[in-house]
Amino acid sequence: MKKLINKNQKGFTLIEMLIVMIIVGILVVLAFPQASVALTKANETGCEAFQSSVRAKQTSNKLLGLSTNEGINEADGKKVCGNDYTIPDFE
Repeated sequence: MKKLINKNQKGFTLIEMLIVMIIVGILVVLAFPQASVALTKANETGCEAFQSSVRAKQTSNKLLGLSTNEGINEADGKKVCGNDYTIPDFE
């Protein structure tokens, strides 16, 4: 029985799909460490920004004659800076 070969077939062969999957896998492996570093840096920057905001609020409270930590939620700091975060004393 003769097989008819249609030269106008459209689509991808299994080999082509495997090559694409291998290339994508290599790109993911190369990109993952960079994404991890970027995420760590973003978390550190967020924590620094929160701490700056806390210092500004403490200064404002002192000038207004309020308790320096009034209106500052320590739980927010724990979300941004980690569970061991505590509100620093006003200097």
